[in-house]
Amino acid sequence: MASCLTFLTLSACAKDPTAPTEIYLSVASTVRDIDKVVLSARSREGIVDVIERETRDRDINIDPLIVRMIPSLGLGLELIVRAEGYKNEGIVVSVGEELDFEENNRQDLEVVMNESFFADDLDRDGYRLCGTGPANNDAPCDCDDNVASINPFGQEQCGNGADDDCNGAFDDGC
Repeated sequence: MASCLTFLTLSACAKDPTAPTEIYLSVASTVRDIDKVVLSARSREGIVDVIERETRDRDINIDPLIVRMIPSLGLGLELIVRAEGYKNEGIVVSVGEELDFEENNRQDLEVVMNESFFADDLDRDGYRLCGTGPANNDAPCDCDDNVASINPFGQEQCGNGADDDCNGAFDDGC
């Protein structure tokens, strides 16, 4: 039976009383013997919350990690979620997904860290190059698959002339 880990996004902030209630996120992997999973959530404004869970004693392909996500004031209702699987301190599999608490309408979500997806991710940042992958794939994509710091989870670096967070705007917020 899967255990549940609560991911209190920005736990120092109060729960947003106007937001939909929690969403349960099931995190699995096609790669066996993962030592730990790191789950990150990033708001459109760049606010980030991260949790880490040891998984050495379980096969998350069969017994997925269940994470309870609760919207909080300050973080917002639209998030980019990134799951990374590590083995021997190196990342071996990852995936990125968009999450919108309002549009999701309280539906539980499943995120599978898939090794074939990881093989298509040239810079190993958890995102495929935009326009690649399966048709009708609505997962967030990488606008530069040669630089790991440039992806939908990236932080905008002022003055470098790059769209570091893949939102279509260069040096936004600078």
